[in-house]
Amino acid sequence: MRLHPVEKSDRIFKEAYQITKDSFDAVEVPPVGLMREQYDIGAVFVRVNTSDADPGAVESFAIVTERFGCPFIWEIATRHDCRGLGLASSLLDEIVEYVRNIPAYGVGLITRIDNPAQTLYFKKGYRVAQILPRYYPGKDGLYMKREVL
Repeated sequence: MRLHPVEKSDRIFKEAYQITKDSFDAVEVPPVGLMREQYDIGAVFVRVNTSDADPGAVESFAIVTERFGCPFIWEIATRHDCRGLGLASSLLDEIVEYVRNIPAYGVGLITRIDNPAQTLYFKKGYRVAQILPRYYPGKDGLYMKREVL
């Protein structure tokens, strides 16, 4: 679900930032202040636990801002124990609907050249628009974009 501005809580941000720290190499984790800024200004999408075990806990999230003149997925991550359940896939679908309603012609993201999530991005219609040499420490990045019609 997309969070409305009043729903953006400190708890959700803290859980999202922990997922980010657990999901990426230390050099790729953004400073907490930068992520908080993007969280505050961006469109935030979350999938939360609906079971009785830990209701409301963030399992997957995405932050969409603007970059390169179009909506941009600034961050997308899923808790390790929730991967493979289709959560990121459903977030990507919801982001496309959001972008259609803005309206905008496409949505972009940047990922490491060796990120296994590329498989999902390709399945969802994202294509490599540009190779970004040494975008990450010791690794190239890919700017991927999906047209939204």
